[in-house]
Amino acid sequence: MTADDRNNLDFPPYLDSYGSLLSHLDGQFATLKPHEKAEEKGDRFVEFVIRLIPHLEISRGFERPQKNKKKSHDKGVDVIAASKTELNSNLNVQSKYGISEVQEFDSILSKFQSYDAGMRGLKPNQVQNLSLFNDAVEGDVDNHFLIVTASDLRIIRQRYERSQMSSRSFYDRLVAAQRFHIVDGPALFPVIRAAYRKQSILPTNVILPFINVPIQIDDVFIGVVRGTQLKLLYEEFGNALFLENIREFLGQASGRINLSAAQVSVNKEIARTLREEPGKFLSRNNGITFRSGSVEILEDNTLKLDDASIVNGCQTTMSIVQNSNDDALVLVKVVRSSDSWDIAEAANFQNEIRQLDLRLARYIRPQEIRRFTSKANIGFRSQSDEASAFALLDTFYQNEITYEEVRSLFIGLFSNTPNNAIDTNYTKLRSDIIGPIFEDSDSKERVFEILFKIHSITQEAARQIEDMSKGTEDADLFRRFWSGDKPNYRVFLAILAVCGCLQQNIYAEDVVSNYNDMLRFLQSTQSIIDQKPGIFTRYYRNAFLVVSFDVERPDINPDKIVHVMYRAIEGADFRNLYSRLRRLARNDETLNQLEAE
Repeated sequence: MTADDRNNLDFPPYLDSYGSLLSHLDGQFATLKPHEKAEEKGDRFVEFVIRLIPHLEISRGFERPQKNKKKSHDKGVDVIAASKTELNSNLNVQSKYGISEVQEFDSILSKFQSYDAGMRGLKPNQVQNLSLFNDAVEGDVDNHFLIVTASDLRIIRQRYERSQMSSRSFYDRLVAAQRFHIVDGPALFPVIRAAYRKQSILPTNVILPFINVPIQIDDVFIGVVRGTQLKLLYEEFGNALFLENIREFLGQASGRINLSAAQVSVNKEIARTLREEPGKFLSRNNGITFRSGSVEILEDNTLKLDDASIVNGCQTTMSIVQNSNDDALVLVKVVRSSDSWDIAEAANFQNEIRQLDLRLARYIRPQEIRRFTSKANIGFRSQSDEASAFALLDTFYQNEITYEEVRSLFIGLFSNTPNNAIDTNYTKLRSDIIGPIFEDSDSKERVFEILFKIHSITQEAARQIEDMSKGTEDADLFRRFWSGDKPNYRVFLAILAVCGCLQQNIYAEDVVSNYNDMLRFLQSTQSIIDQKPGIFTRYYRNAFLVVSFDVERPDINPDKIVHVMYRAIEGADFRNLYSRLRRLARNDETLNQLEAE
C-alpha cells in the first residue's frame, strides 16, 4: 500500500466526495427547528467562512478577515478583509450557505454594487454608468468581491451570464478587472480536504534539505537546516507535523521562567532572537527532533522522510514560522524509528513538561482528540489558536468539547481513584488497563466515542438540572459550580453519576481488575446513555446533592461556598460518596420509576 493509499483511508467518509461533504453539512442542521434553521445556518456559515478565507489563494494580499460589525445594514457584505498594501482596498465577502436560483445570484451582485457605490461616495446608478473603475472618481477604492457558498454555482453562473439582469454590467466589469471571485461547493471540497490533511494525517514525502551533509550514526541523522525551510514545511503540512508531539504550540505567553521581577516568556525570547539576532539562533536554541518511519537519502545533504513528525520542537518551529528570517539556522535531529513515543518521551524528558503529560501523550493529546472529534461530528477547542485554525468544520457542529474536559475525564476514569482528575498524579494511572485498550485502534476509537458521550450527556444533564432547580435554594450554587472554569470537578461528579447508574464502584478492590472489565463498564455506560439518558441526568443531580450537602451551611459565606465545595471534592472519600448516592437513589421515586421503565 502506498503512502497516498494510506492517507485516503485516513479521511472520514464525509470527505470522500463533494456530495458526501454536502450531505454531512446538511445533517448538522437537521435537528434545528424551522424558525431557528435559517439564522443559525447563516451565523455558522459566516464563522466557517472567516476560518476558510486564510486558506484561499485570494487571501494572500489581505489581512485576516473580520465579521462586518454592521450586520443589519451590511448591504450583502458580512465578512471584510483589508488589503495589506493598499489603503482603500478590501476583500468584501458574502457568505451564503445555499444559492439555488439565478435571481439570488443577481441579488448578491446588486448588493455588492450598492456597497461599492457607498464606499466611493456614489449612488448605485452612478457606478453602473462608469465604464471603468478608475482613479478619476474621487474617493476611488479597489474593492474585490467574493461569494462563498456550499452550493454548486456552475449552472447558475452560466445562466446568469446569458441573462440581462439588473447587475449584469457591474458583474462584467468586476470580472474584467479580476475583482470578482467565487468559492462554491466543488471548490470548497478540496480546500477542506487539504485542511483536514494538515490537521489529522501524518505527513509523507517530507523533503528536508540541510545546509551541510548530515552526520549519520545508525538510525540517527544530525545536521543544520535553514529556518525558512521549516516554514515551507509548515505551509505544506500544517499542524500534521506535530501529530506525535507532546503538546501543541502554546504561543509567546507560554513556557514562562522567572527573571528578576518580570515574567519572561521563553517563546518570546525565541521570537526576539529570530527578529533581532537571527545569526545567534543556532547557538542559543536546542533545535528540533523528527521521528520518521523511513528515511531516504536523496542527495548528500537532502533527506526524504515518510510517516514523519516533529516530536520535540513544536514551540521552536512555530516561533520560526511566525518570525521567519533567512539568517536563522536550526539544529535538526532525525531519528528513524517506528516507535514515536519512545523517541518523544526521551526528547522531552528534560523539558518543562509534567511526567503525567509525558505518560498520557501516547494515548491522549490534543492532536489525537481533534482527529476523533472530527469523526464524531463534535467541535473541538484547545489552548492553541494556531492549532484550531485548520478545524474548519468545527463551526458547524452543535456539540463542542475541550481538550481539558476529555483529559480530565480520561484521567479520572483510568486512575485508581477519580480524585486523580484533580490531583493529576501519573503514578495513580492504571497503566495495566490503559495500554491494552489504547494500543488497539478499534478499542481506542470506541472508548473515545464513549468519553464524548459522557461529556455530552453531562452537558445536557446540567441544562436540565438548571431548569428544574430554578427558584430553589440549590439553583444559584449549581449555576456557579457549573459555570466555573473547573472541568475536572464537573468530571468528578460525572464519574460518580456513572458509577451510580451502573450500581458499580469501579474503584473498589477487584471490581475492575483488567482491561476487559473496564471495557464492559464503559460499554454499559454507553447503553445507559443511549437508551435511558434520564437515569444519568437524575443520578448527576443526586451526585451534586450528595457532594454539596456538607457545604450548604449557614456559617459558610455564600460567595465562598463554591470554593468550599471544590475543597470538599478534593478531599472526598469516593467510596463514602458512592454509598450515600446509592442510599439517596433508593428513596428517589422519580429515579426508581425511570429505572423500572
